[in-house]
Amino acid sequence: MAKARGRKATGPRFLRDAPSETPLYVSDFADGKIYRIGPTSVSIDIKPGSDPNSINPRSKDVIPVAILTTNIADGDPLDFDATQIDATTVRFGPNGAGIAHAQEHIEDVDDDGDSDLLLHFRTQAKGIACGDTTATLTGETFSGDAIAGSDSIKTVGCK
Repeated sequence: MAKARGRKATGPRFLRDAPSETPLYVSDFADGKIYRIGPTSVSIDIKPGSDPNSINPRSKDVIPVAILTTNIADGDPLDFDATQIDATTVRFGPNGAGIAHAQEHIEDVDDDGDSDLLLHFRTQAKGIACGDTTATLTGETFSGDAIAGSDSIKTVGCK
């Protein structure tokens, strides 16, 4: 039986290896397997086509956020179909704002030939504050699997 810090292992061991959207893994010494128990890390693009992703926290506008479909064959870290996300579960920003309107958009946002999910969120509802440098999105797939992703932002209009 495996030992942990000189003691007999009696239960699961929790392993975390990076930022909050990185999945949590549990190692069960009884069967030697590692199990994923956290959200799937997805690629998102805030304000697709813009760089930097400038956000004025005082704006009354909406901000587009794309959840990208990824493919290992294209060099991405995992196969993920963004069209399988339940848009009603998606939350964005520190306040966990829901989508601004009920209609999500399926389109090829990053011009790689596959369908991505484009959603819009009200700027003021998100809770993004002057000086924030990242924004995070969470949600679930139609099968109930949790997802999370972050992208960089630059706040403007804060003087």
